[in-house]
Amino acid sequence: RSMPRFCPPPPPPPASPALPAADWTFVADASGGWATHFRFQPSWGANASLSRGHLVNRLSGGCVNLRSAGSVRGHSNGSPQNVGAPPSDSTELVPSPELAAFHTLRSRAAASSDASSGAGGCVPPPAASFQFVAQGTSKEPLTLQAGADGLLAAARGCPRDSCRFQLLPAGEGGAGWFQLRSLSTGRLVRLAHAAMPTEASWGGARPPFARPKQRPPRARARRGEVACPIGAGAADSPAGWRYNATLWGPVVAAALAPWAEGELTASVLDLAFSPHMYPAGRRHALPGLHVSVREGRLYYRANSDYRLTLVLDMLRTVARLVRLPDVEFVAHLWDHPKVPRQHPLPVLAHYVDVAHRDIAMPAPWSWDDKAHRWPQPFSKLRSGGCPKPYASRKPLLYFRGGCNGPTRGWRGPIWQFYPRKRANIHTASRPGAVDAGTYDHCDSPKLNKHEWGWDAEMEKEMRARGPKRKIEPFAANCGYRYLLHVDGNVASSRLASEMHLGATIFKQDSFSSEHFYPLLRPWRHYVPVDRSLADLDEKYRWANANAREAEEIGRRAQAFAREHLHTGSVACYWWQLLSALADLQPFAPRTGADLGFR
Repeated sequence: RSMPRFCPPPPPPPASPALPAADWTFVADASGGWATHFRFQPSWGANASLSRGHLVNRLSGGCVNLRSAGSVRGHSNGSPQNVGAPPSDSTELVPSPELAAFHTLRSRAAASSDASSGAGGCVPPPAASFQFVAQGTSKEPLTLQAGADGLLAAARGCPRDSCRFQLLPAGEGGAGWFQLRSLSTGRLVRLAHAAMPTEASWGGARPPFARPKQRPPRARARRGEVACPIGAGAADSPAGWRYNATLWGPVVAAALAPWAEGELTASVLDLAFSPHMYPAGRRHALPGLHVSVREGRLYYRANSDYRLTLVLDMLRTVARLVRLPDVEFVAHLWDHPKVPRQHPLPVLAHYVDVAHRDIAMPAPWSWDDKAHRWPQPFSKLRSGGCPKPYASRKPLLYFRGGCNGPTRGWRGPIWQFYPRKRANIHTASRPGAVDAGTYDHCDSPKLNKHEWGWDAEMEKEMRARGPKRKIEPFAANCGYRYLLHVDGNVASSRLASEMHLGATIFKQDSFSSEHFYPLLRPWRHYVPVDRSLADLDEKYRWANANAREAEEIGRRAQAFAREHLHTGSVACYWWQLLSALADLQPFAPRTGADLGFR
């Protein structure tokens, strides 16, 4: 025998103007959406029966919760009150028998092959009421009630149908869920919360949602099969220069490999930009920028203003040189990579390493926002380079650096193990070969009382074993044949500028890299040096004994920089990276001010 189906409810009455509902309230004023979906979770010890339990909302995952003075909310009783209420004494309800009858009829209908055909007619949806187990001091029960304005509360006594709610199947996509239609308002009960979408969407975290793209995705930019459409204006590009998209193609493809199959939805971008994705201890270093490019125009929203001027000036200059594709991307503007390797969140960053998933972009820290050129500080040399011939420069190993290195400051007892301070020790012990080190003692952040004494001892030892060096301008590098390149907080952004100088670069083995590092080769573009600088003397002696080959390494580094490390090449790399990223996104970029873009 075929099972009857539920009759559709009567059409809801015309909506009346009402004030916006407060967050975490329940209001009987809706027509649909995930906020109107509920399920009944039996209480522990109720033997999975429907005699006692909790009404769980699909949007928040929390329960209908009895608060003080008969108010009903969706948030928890304790702190923080920005999460759904877990099952507790204040959320426990005793439903009327109609709830059990509804579940029985629905399960039988779902098991019948004729349930959707309408055979056997229909039955009206049952209407149930819900009493809170927590009654306070009165013996009269508190019952869930919809007020005249639709707001749900707990009341003693129920005029007319204010405490009765029709039970309706949630429909397509709502298997196992039901809706509550208030008999007094004629509308569905919903959880009100402005920050939560009424239903899930890959079109973004909240409306207005992104629209699908019209054209199918391509992979030509990732493979380097298209030419960069750069126009005139990059004055620092060499005469006759052309961007080699084929050379950079594998670099871009490797950076985007986790998402090679596409489906980088708008919700993925919103997830990457969300402050809640990152631990409280790193909130200062949130992904600071969410950019949308639409028809050549830049729109953005920001979590932080750190380096914002630099990156926006870079992007605007790039957009004037080359037409960027329609795309959205999220960028992290602090030094250290942000995204753990296990999280495939597409976040662009200055620097990347093997422990993180970030995508390397041209470092804004190397951008000159006054001259609108890349890289600085090389862009600030008045002579446009180093006029002094290689043979006329001092055959010393030169480096100057600040107190960059440890993420949260230096520590006194281990000062001699930091590579930048080891450079100071090398200088003191080999004054005719090395002129390198930090120009400060680099004290600790004084996280405990011991560090005051430890720092004093460290400064005394540094004065004896590795005195701090005199601070000098970047142009001083032009006076030396050999330049020592030592990491700072991460990969030092000065490497791009140093490679323009024609000197032989002694590059410390790095845990971190910039966007162009994959194209560099040891002994071709630089002399590799151990992370601890333990082999610095050996490499210096090699350079002096093989002067011609050492000079050739410097020339090749300079030729690489003139070909790949200038404003025009950076603009084209941005174009290729963003074109490849756009091919992986199935949606049209969003630009609305209601989403925070400007």
